[in-house]
Parts: sequence; C-alpha cells; structure tokens
Amino acid sequence: KDWSAVMNGSIQTLIWGWVACLAIITLSEMNLLTSSSPFRRMADDDDDDDDKTLRVAAFGSSATWGTGVKNRLEDAYPYKLGGSNNNNNNKKNVVDNFASFSSGPNYPSVCTQTIMGQEQEYDVILLEFWQTADQGLPGLAKRLRKRFPNAMIIFMKFWGPYHVRRIGNDKEKGSTTMTFREWKEQQQEEKNGITTNDADSPVAAFHELMQRLIVDDADWSFLNYPNADKILEDTAKEVNGVIYTMPRAATSGKETLIEYLHWFDKYSHLHLTETGHEMIANQTRTLIHQQWVAKHTNLRHLAGGGGGVSGDWGRGDACQLWYTSGACNLPYQEDAFEMVEFDEIHGKFALELHQPKGWLEVTNPFADVRTLYLSFLATQPGMYPLTTVEFSCDASGDDGSCQPKTVPLQPDAPQDTKMTHMVRTIPVGILKPGKNRLVFSTTDDADNKKLPFRLVGASFTNEEAVPLEFGFGPPFNV
Repeated sequence: KDWSAVMNGSIQTLIWGWVACLAIITLSEMNLLTSSSPFRRMADDDDDDDDKTLRVAAFGSSATWGTGVKNRLEDAYPYKLGGSNNNNNNKKNVVDNFASFSSGPNYPSVCTQTIMGQEQEYDVILLEFWQTADQGLPGLAKRLRKRFPNAMIIFMKFWGPYHVRRIGNDKEKGSTTMTFREWKEQQQEEKNGITTNDADSPVAAFHELMQRLIVDDADWSFLNYPNADKILEDTAKEVNGVIYTMPRAATSGKETLIEYLHWFDKYSHLHLTETGHEMIANQTRTLIHQQWVAKHTNLRHLAGGGGGVSGDWGRGDACQLWYTSGACNLPYQEDAFEMVEFDEIHGKFALELHQPKGWLEVTNPFADVRTLYLSFLATQPGMYPLTTVEFSCDASGDDGSCQPKTVPLQPDAPQDTKMTHMVRTIPVGILKPGKNRLVFSTTDDADNKKLPFRLVGASFTNEEAVPLEFGFGPPFNV
C-alpha cells in the first residue's frame, strides 16, 4: 500500500475532524452563554460572591481524579464545570473531588458522611462508577440523594480504547480476537510494522498508528456490560438522576477510535488528555443546562432557591482510615504500635505492631450499638503474623449484654491476585456507644515473619452499606 498517501489522507481527515470539534465547542459555548442560561451569570460575574458558581462534588476513579493531565486541579473535567479551587482569588472552593485512583464505589458508599463532612452543600454530584457499579453504586447514590434531595446527580459513563475488540480473519490462524492494545503491539512488532517509537516521538507514532487503523478491514466492536448498564440505569431512575454517556461513532468501534482516540494519551491510550477532559466538561455542562431548563431544577446557585442540604445522613458512619495520610486520631499504645510510612513511593502508612501485644482505643460515637470493621494489610501466607484482637464487651447477644470476644485477623490475600499487598476489612464485633479498648496479640512466631502486623483502619457503618473484604478503599499495589 502507498502508506505516504494514506498517511496524508489520514492527517487531513484528522485535522478537519479536530477543526469540526473546535467549531462545535465554540457553538456550544455560545449557546451556553445566552442570557437565559444560568452559566451566563457564572461567566459575567467575577466578584467574590460564590452564589454565582456551581458547587460540585465528584466521586470516581482515575479519570475523575485527573490521572494523566499536567495540572489535574485545573484540567480534570470536574474542575471545568463551575470554577477552580486554585485561582488564588480567595473564593470559596467550588469543586470537591473525592475520586480515588483505581477505586470503586464501595468505600464512598460506606463512609459517605466521613468523606463529605457535615456542613458542605452541593448543587451537582458526579458519580463515575460504571463497570464497578455492582460494588455499591446504588447504596452510594441513595445516601447522597437522602442527604442532598435537590442536587443534580449525574452518572458518568466513560469508555476507553480498552473496551474495543478487533475480530479479524488470519490466513493461518483463522478467526482471531484481540484487544486494541494487543493489536497496537502487533503492529509494532511486525516486520513492516510501526517504526516510530512511542516514547521517542508519541505524536508521530500516533499518526502512524492511525493510518494503519484507518485501512484495517477487520470488525471492531465494543464489549457489552449489560449488568453494569442495568445497575446504572436502575439507580439513576431510583434517585432521579441523569446519565452522561461519552460519545461514540454511530457506525462501529473502529470509527469511534478514529474519531475519539485523540481524547486519550498517545502513549498508553488509558488516560484522558486535556482535550478529552475539556470535551467531557463541555458536554456535561450542556447536560446540566438542559436539565435546568427542561425540569426547572432549582439549584440554589443557579436559580435562587432549592439546592443545598435539607436531608440527613440517616444512621451515619464514622470511618478512620490512615493508610494514605498517616493521620490516626485513635489513642494507641505507643511502645507497641508505631505509625510507619512503609511505602514512600506511593505514600502508604500503617500502624505496625512491634510487640507481642498492644492496645488501641476506638469510640463508637453513636447512640446505638454498631458493628466495628477493622482494616489491615494482607498478602501471601508467611509474610505477616497471624494476629488476634480481643475486647471485653461484645454486644451481639440477643439481650445486648457484654461478652468478651477474641477474633482472628488472618493477613492472607487471595492467591490469584496480582497485587502484592491488599487491604482486608472484616467485621470483628458489635460495640456499645462510647470508648472501647482493643488488645492485639500476635499468635505465632512474629520474629520468623518478614513483616509486622499492619493495621490501617477502624470503621463504623450505617449498618446497611457493608465494606468489601478486599475492595474497601483505594487498592494497594506495592
């Protein structure tokens, strides 16, 4: 094939496509800044009155967190909806981004109140948990709706190149199916394959990849996730939310990649670029505007009434997790436990038990009995010592009386996991209101283990949302 001619045609196609996108963005912005739009007031008024801005809360994974952009606190899509936290003009922050890299909805569904606090009010809440919807999205959405009955809840449905599969016919192997990443690697490894190195010249390598994609005659299609789709749709309906779906080409997965691959980084194609974030923010802003006009949503900042906090947290939650901060407010025996940053590269902390026994005090702040969940590190057998926790008053009996209880804390992770260290969270007992002292003891020869027992959290839930045993909080990969 005349690759130079194909490349020239490909580049022209891409250029005209990008010009069209810029025109659409410009027209969209012009439409949003009409006198009838609430965003007109946001654009025109540059004073310190935060009543002219949106208050946005965002939950999600790496895309919402802003992985891959140079200045995520400015360029990630949540910050482009209604202002910025970092414009140094003493305005109140308008975006609270609670997203966590590679995390699902379980942790925020259990610890929503702890994460968001008591006083904050929000007009728009973004939830980016599509494929992990079965890990607690309905519970999270319902807790947020109960607390913020007038907020607009938007469920963000993102796809990535890794959702597209190529189905082709190989003369020797017959029908073959591969991921986009596998196909890209194949193009790089072939004798007459892509010659430009991603790391050396990502733009040139991207153009060369695009020219081969354009002439590829295989079938490209998106993977389907019917269970995740159903949970997302049912949850959005139940809490009166709306779904933002990242656009796709109407024809096939191949045309979608050709049209939208530049929304993702040119090297790994995993993370959104500044362009991708900008486009998603523009489209989400349009969605907010349309909902405001169509449904007369009375967001306080936009229409002068309605929004803010008028609900409650129900039974509430109280979570103490220090593995990403090193900040533990619980009293503990300092000559037995030590707060250690065991992974300086990723900033991971744990209370390490360096004595055969050590105590830690937790407080049930509620007026009723609550289940206590302890979070600790687990890995392959033989690394961490088997440890028990003992407390004098377990109120799990029918009559509510106190009974002493000892619970084993088995620090072993599933053998099929690719992670070296994981957080394991288990219920250990039901505690009465007030202070409760826990005594931790290693039950085997800790000196023969490579690592000390590592405690990373203690949590009380609303007794409805339940922590996943190996999925509570941002995952460890150290």
